[in-house]
Parts: sequence; structure tokens; C-alpha cells
Amino acid sequence: MINLSIVLTLLSIIFGVFIVLRTYTSIRICALCAATVFTWLALLVHWYLGGDVNTHIIAILMGGSIVGALYALEEKFNSSYSLFKFPLFITLITFAFWLTSGNTEDTFLIPLIIILWTLFFLLFLFRGKKKVRALASHVIKCCRDW
Repeated sequence: MINLSIVLTLLSIIFGVFIVLRTYTSIRICALCAATVFTWLALLVHWYLGGDVNTHIIAILMGGSIVGALYALEEKFNSSYSLFKFPLFITLITFAFWLTSGNTEDTFLIPLIIILWTLFFLLFLFRGKKKVRALASHVIKCCRDW
């Protein structure tokens, strides 16, 4: 079985490789993010091919990538798009769960995701209205002002 010590060793080596690549090439990528994504992708493929991998480790690494991606997207886009962090987080966590469990039988997840995206899209559309702007502002400030 591929256990945590093997995974963390692999992650450390890949992190070092990306640090070296960043140092000696024009590649501009977060070494931690790249190493994490590469590791969980490799583990996921190994698991899908029948390898013995603790899927909890894959899920934890995927969760780290999801949060990292949300922060990276926040830096790239206008702050008003921060409204979409929560529905995007729920969507990505759901996909990570499906990928690591194979369980797609929870029939409430897709309607939940659709409802969340719809509500947050409406909040985004009507954020110019005074009462809606206050709510949208609270949602955006949730992660920024704690």
C-alpha cells in the first residue's frame, strides 16, 4: 500500500524539482501547488489502474489544491467574483469526492450545486441594489475580514 510517508516523500521530491525548474527556467508556477496536483493526479491514476492507495490521502491533497486554486483565482479576478468562491468550493469538493469514492449515488448533490450557483449568480446580478449589495459585501468579506 502507498502510505503517507511514501506520499510525503514523493511530494517533497516533486516540490524540489519544481523549485529547481523555477530557479533555472522561465517557468512561473507555485512549486507547492504543482507538486500537490502532480502527486494527487499520479496517485489517482495509480488507484484507478488497480494500485493500492489510501484514497483519504488523495482526498486531502485534492482539498489542498481546491483551496489553493480558490486563492489563486481570487488574485486573478475582480473582487466581485469572490461571490462565487463558495459554490465553486462546493462543486470542486463534490468532484473530488466522486473521484476518490466512486459514489455518485447521492442524488441531492447535483440539485444542491445548481441551487447554489443560481442563488449566487442572482446575488451577483443584483449586487447593485442596496440590500443585495450589503449581503454580497458580507459574503465577500467572509474570507477577507476575519
